[in-house]
Amino acid sequence: MAYWQNGKLYLHCSTQSVAQTVPAVARWCGIEPTQVVLISEYTGGGFGSKGGGTVTMSIPALLSKKANAPVMMRITREDESYIGRARTNMTGRTRIGFAKDGHITALDLFIVQDNGSYGPMGDHRSAGLAASIIYQPPAMRWRAISVLTNTPPRSQQRSPGPMQANGMIEPLITKAAKQLGIDQVEIRKINSPVGRATFGPAGPNGQRPTPDERVHHRSARRAASRRSGGTNARPIRASAAGAKVRGVGVAVGPHGSGSIGFDSLMTIRPDGKLYVQSGVGNLGTHSVMDLARVAAEVLAMPWEKVEVVWGDTGKGVPWSCLSVGSQTTHAMTRANFAGANDAKRKLQEIAAKDLGGSPDDYELSNERVHRRGNPGGGLTYTQAATRAIALGGKLRRPRGARTTSTR
Repeated sequence: MAYWQNGKLYLHCSTQSVAQTVPAVARWCGIEPTQVVLISEYTGGGFGSKGGGTVTMSIPALLSKKANAPVMMRITREDESYIGRARTNMTGRTRIGFAKDGHITALDLFIVQDNGSYGPMGDHRSAGLAASIIYQPPAMRWRAISVLTNTPPRSQQRSPGPMQANGMIEPLITKAAKQLGIDQVEIRKINSPVGRATFGPAGPNGQRPTPDERVHHRSARRAASRRSGGTNARPIRASAAGAKVRGVGVAVGPHGSGSIGFDSLMTIRPDGKLYVQSGVGNLGTHSVMDLARVAAEVLAMPWEKVEVVWGDTGKGVPWSCLSVGSQTTHAMTRANFAGANDAKRKLQEIAAKDLGGSPDDYELSNERVHRRGNPGGGLTYTQAATRAIALGGKLRRPRGARTTSTR
């Protein structure tokens, strides 16, 4: 639903990423991002397909401008099947060579991707990259073709590519382990990535890329093996109650995640509460709230005194990451951690300015900033927030003091 007021577009919509959808809406409607107020308190279903909003959001916005009246767009489920997005369909053929000891010697992966009526999605590429890192084949051939079909357009949905590769290859790993007489966990362990393992094709310099983070699949498998009480996927005898056969199995799968470079915004106000602004979407997993918990911990603020501001860019939300690709918790918890440490330093500076000493002489506990070892003294957060307003941002860090960035 859309309406225009004082030259601004107010758009109520369903998106996974509140802050990140604003530039797209502005582009579709031919206006500046500063002219968009986007309200999306609840996403509903998304699973990646509403990552940065959908172009159909522009329809009620443009009609509202022409009609000079609010416009709500309602569509049927059948309509949604045509103007919405479907999952990219992939059919794969896999061949794997093994040595007698279970080591993979070569992997051949061929994928045909049904891409609908638009340009190719990247699922087939993600599948190839995932296979190369999780199984570490010394020799690998990946081929794929993306086919245009007269069907609804495709988009990313839950796990775009990596888990599909997992489904194509894991049954062959299980089959090979049985034929070679090797434990199901062991065959995966000896082919697993270690540390900053290489993946994907070689670049122009002849070197294969390595991820920024280390992988710990072997330690994870050891822990899983201990907790399961056994490693071999052997069937258990059927119970007398029926013909069902229960067994123990194992499978592995990768998924890229994490990003950096996003903002945090929070305030401690004279009412004594911590307000944490959030520009991520509310996908129903409570992450829009839980991301603020790290700020409460750093600032020693009881959770019941934390207010999370979300779902409305008119309320001032920071530049947050796309809520897709398993990156929201990684990116925005880090941002809120940095923001909270900056707020902590400001509280210490206020106390030092009013009560003397160095900011490093002060610590936070029981909703107070006080000298170390004197939790009953110092300033309450209410007093510190009031003083911050009076100071008008004139706090100065002592020479040599360390700065914590919120970006």
